[in-house]
Amino acid sequence: MTNRIEKGIETVASEVMGAVKATKGKVAGLTGVFEHLAREHGQVTGLLLRLKASADPKLRAELFPKIRIELLSHEKGELAEVFPAFLEHAELAGFVEEHRRDAEKLDALIDDLAKTATTDAMWSRRLADLIESVSRHATEEEDDFFPKASRVLGPEKSDALLKRFEGAKARIAKTIGAPAKGARKASTKHRAPKAMTARPQPSAHRVARGTTAKAGRAKTAKRAGGKTGKSTVARAKSTGRR
Repeated sequence: MTNRIEKGIETVASEVMGAVKATKGKVAGLTGVFEHLAREHGQVTGLLLRLKASADPKLRAELFPKIRIELLSHEKGELAEVFPAFLEHAELAGFVEEHRRDAEKLDALIDDLAKTATTDAMWSRRLADLIESVSRHATEEEDDFFPKASRVLGPEKSDALLKRFEGAKARIAKTIGAPAKGARKASTKHRAPKAMTARPQPSAHRVARGTTAKAGRAKTAKRAGGKTGKSTVARAKSTGRR
């Protein structure tokens, strides 16, 4: 029952923040996809603040993966369908590179948090860094990029971009897998070097037996050499008498 109530609170908080952003966007003259993007900023901000207010590792483990997919699919959807339209207009083209740099920073912060154990003391600090970055990025878009783009592109183009963005975001969300587990731990632990396998050493008995065998072979060879030498001398004397 408690979990249902908490999920209900999260949903309400997210929707309220989204509605506030959307209303602010309309006042600023945002249309189509830009009004929608502002609403999504508010929704994900509400979820992030819900995480910030809790130190429960279980809630972190349950809620952050959803936030991660939302943030990544939102940014990649913008990069795929919205910002390419800016390149067609000189007054908007400069925003494309700024957005790309911001998106890379967000990706890195999201990745860092995803690889941090929810029980780690660093989790809260990395979450705070992510919230600050998301807030700064959203404010820049809503106060600068989006109003100019709404004015330059017009309502019709903005509405067309909304449909394309939603389609791209849905496709991208399905391709986002879970982050690699244990990456953070692997970077802080040193693996013990593999033990070298020593070759088995022969026993003292085998060494002694081998030495005796070699000595025996040497004596045999010496006797054989001596006999051969005597035979050769005998043959030489016999030949001389003839």
